[in-house]
Amino acid sequence: MRKWIIGTIALAALSAPATAQEGADRLVQELYKLESIPTNSGDIDRFFARDLARAIKRDIRGGEVGETNGGDYRYNAQDFKITDLKFERTTNRLGGVVTVSFKNFDKPETVTYAMCLARRGWRITDVRPTGWAMRDALKLPSVPVDC
Repeated sequence: MRKWIIGTIALAALSAPATAQEGADRLVQELYKLESIPTNSGDIDRFFARDLARAIKRDIRGGEVGETNGGDYRYNAQDFKITDLKFERTTNRLGGVVTVSFKNFDKPETVTYAMCLARRGWRITDVRPTGWAMRDALKLPSVPVDC
């Protein structure tokens, strides 16, 4: 019985980091499954680090066009016809990057997501399509991040 308990604890300890690392790209994949960018408070909190979530909510308050809702940052465009959507992750136990590549109207595009791992799971700390960074647009420092 004692060996079984120790074996179970060891197996859980070994498998936890892999599960946590895999979650980063899953979160970004869930973001891409949405019909449009998140605009309600619950969805914003689900996907983004605390400081970035607060800044996004301030930016879109009142339904006005702001830095984050003038187009779809997932595709770096207002109009899109997406093909060849691919997700690639590079993570460690504290953070990482998920790179999304695709073609929009046959033009290759890449969007990079900086990630942090908090107690509540993976969260996006920055969105970087070509020529734009969400944290910069919202005047947030790159570090520290309130994950």
